[in-house]
Amino acid sequence: MMMRKHGLEEGKAHTECNTLLDLNNFVPSWEDGSEEATEVSAALRKLREDYDLIRRNALDKDEELLQLRAKIKRAKEEEKRV
Repeated sequence: MMMRKHGLEEGKAHTECNTLLDLNNFVPSWEDGSEEATEVSAALRKLREDYDLIRRNALDKDEELLQLRAKIKRAKEEEKRV
């Protein structure tokens, strides 16, 4: 009965729905995008700062490791001489 009311044939299933591509789903903030863009920019900047800090710490630790290995090598050579 509902199908006849909307002019649809019985036996065929048809449901209208709005999708993101449909013009009926217009959201002004999506068109401008300024708020979302600033949030994304801030999040990416924070991630980059965190990455830079972690990378700097990793490079410092690698340098310390190289220095320790050099000290160990010198200590072994000195031990052999003694």
